[in-house]
Amino acid sequence: MKSNYCIYSKYLVTLLLSLLFFAACFHIISIEQSFADASSLDVKPADTCIPLTGVDVTGPPEGIVGVQYTFPVSITPANATPPFTYVVVIAVQVVISPTEQPASNSTPYFSEMPVYTMIHPIRYTWNYSGDFGVGIEHAYNACGGPVDDFHDIHITSKRFTFNVTPPYQQIPFGGTAVYNLETEAYAGFTETVVLTTSDIFPDLSFELTATEILPGNSARLTVTHHNTDTVVLPGLWHTIPITASGGNITWVRSVSLLIGGDRIYLPMLIKSSQ
Repeated sequence: MKSNYCIYSKYLVTLLLSLLFFAACFHIISIEQSFADASSLDVKPADTCIPLTGVDVTGPPEGIVGVQYTFPVSITPANATPPFTYVVVIAVQVVISPTEQPASNSTPYFSEMPVYTMIHPIRYTWNYSGDFGVGIEHAYNACGGPVDDFHDIHITSKRFTFNVTPPYQQIPFGGTAVYNLETEAYAGFTETVVLTTSDIFPDLSFELTATEILPGNSARLTVTHHNTDTVVLPGLWHTIPITASGGNITWVRSVSLLIGGDRIYLPMLIKSSQ
């Protein structure tokens, strides 16, 4: 009877040791899995590159020689990942005047392309007339492109200039000032120029010798002050806008008029550097 008890005790001890062994193994496996899960949380996902899929160049359809124009550029999608690589191309389509030579070669050279953090607006001034294409060519980022887009513009040399002299005048209260409005036409400009003033001052009246003139001619503007009261110095200042329009071109000039003021000349000393 005693021997059977010993046998059962040995089996019981063996069973307990086996259970303890399996429990220890399971605990070790659980700890390793916990470390693996914690390590996976510390891993940062790779940076995502959003591909550049398109560019759009916009701007005015017409322009004149000697004036700088800006052409905004938008990208698709707007959050495409920088940096961007591209070239700006001013393509000559038709040169209107055969005596005027193109200022630059429009053929892009791709082996040395600049890299930009953003795609900038295009600014350009033409010194000859013709039809042109303004564009972004071979634009791409690290995961998208290349994409291109062009905007057409017609440049003409038909224009005129407009100036007003003198730019400043001084008159007494109730006095009169006369300004010369002068135009100069470039080759090909034949449209009528319309002259206007802004009647925004109740104490002033304006009289033009002509409201419409041919390019290259001039007119006179007479400004009369209708208040005869006196005023303490420094007087009244008026800035008078004058507009000349013709052939889809508008010039605005402003002249200054001092009423009832006075000039004070102050001495000036110039120190020689020697």
